[in-house]
Amino acid sequence: MATVSSVVLTPTKITTDPTKLRVNVKYILQPSAVEKLAGSVFQSTITLHGDDFFIDPQLTLFNDGPFAVSTTTPAAGVPRSRTLTLSKSLFNEDPETSSTGSEVGDEVYARVAARYVANAPNPLPPIAPQNSPVVFGTWK
Repeated sequence: MATVSSVVLTPTKITTDPTKLRVNVKYILQPSAVEKLAGSVFQSTITLHGDDFFIDPQLTLFNDGPFAVSTTTPAAGVPRSRTLTLSKSLFNEDPETSSTGSEVGDEVYARVAARYVANAPNPLPPIAPQNSPVVFGTWK
């Protein structure tokens, strides 16, 4: 069964456009030997979430295109990376200010969930989604 690991979220401010962030999500998909032999094809969904006390709101969702594995897939797995430019306001999931008027920071993380789109093993094993560490920042 394939596994997802090493999920990292990196938001970077864009100096030429103060309203946008460049967001990069990296992860590794490690297929099993059976999936390599079958030439399984995967697609991942990446969601960004606010980290709140009770419920973590989903901020956005985007897909990573389909990709196949084979017997030549490295033993370390398939490193994947997706970069998007998003509005800073999307990351401002707690739009509050402190008593001094400064912005209260926000906590966000990425979740990667992979699924089979072709040549899946039978029976179909689940692929557990994985989260990145929480990133703290002010995105206003």
